[in-house]
Amino acid sequence: MSPILMNIYMNELDKEIGRMAKEFSLTGEHSCNLPNHEYTALRSKIQRLNLKISRASKEDRGNLLKQRRELQKKLRTIPSKTPTMKKLVYVRYADYPEE
Repeated sequence: MSPILMNIYMNELDKEIGRMAKEFSLTGEHSCNLPNHEYTALRSKIQRLNLKISRASKEDRGNLLKQRRELQKKLRTIPSKTPTMKKLVYVRYADYPEE
């Protein structure tokens, strides 16, 4: 098959793959920068708890530290970025045989 004819066929494939990629990508081009709201809320809660710990008496501090460890353990199980992010990447490569 000639390189020109191959490019005609591949052009149609490129258009179709481009359409499919837009359809497949759920959150768009900048989706990598979207934070997970559950992660952000839990991290804020830990920060508020840290402030309470610094102001707490010795009796209350042990209980607050235990709560913070539990929240930190839960935080490690939650992704920091949106888990619904999907992106399709298409790279066209054609090796034309020598004639």
